[in-house]
Amino acid sequence: MAGLHLEILTSKVGFVDNPQNYIVGAKLSGIYDTWRFSQDEPTSTQAFNHFIKVSYSTVLPEDLLGGVVSTSGLLPKFPADLFYPLGI
Repeated sequence: MAGLHLEILTSKVGFVDNPQNYIVGAKLSGIYDTWRFSQDEPTSTQAFNHFIKVSYSTVLPEDLLGGVVSTSGLLPKFPADLFYPLGI
């Protein structure tokens, strides 16, 4: 992995006459490259550069609903009626 690509997702939220851009999510993905060791001595060191690319994308709220990625998290998955009659 040569670097990371951080994509900040923003959406316009608020009143019609004064909408504001809010950060509503982020995507992190890897950037891959082929590195070659070009030193003559196998015991010598060689530096490789790593980088981070940051971009901003405007999305609509409807676009975010289909792209939810669940993570493993620290807690196990609980049934929706675990705290009945209270909601989660």
